[in-house]
Amino acid sequence: MQVQPGAVVEDSVLLDDVVVETGAQVRTSILDRGVHVGREATVGAAPAGTRLTDEAITLVGQDSRVRRGTSIAQGARLEPGSTT
Repeated sequence: MQVQPGAVVEDSVLLDDVVVETGAQVRTSILDRGVHVGREATVGAAPAGTRLTDEAITLVGQDSRVRRGTSIAQGARLEPGSTT
């Protein structure tokens, strides 16, 4: 797992071989093995209120790529091998 300087990861689970590039934000998400999050990308969001539900957790499947500047909505489900 590599979280580069300037990246933000909050309330999330990152499995092996995940890369989160500089300026990217990952919140309330589960990133499977081999996921790559590009610079300035946003994955998930902090849930409203204090109660967390399954629908608020963003899931990114194994070996997926989130391109630079891309936003993945709170609660989204990306299949393994996806590219956004």
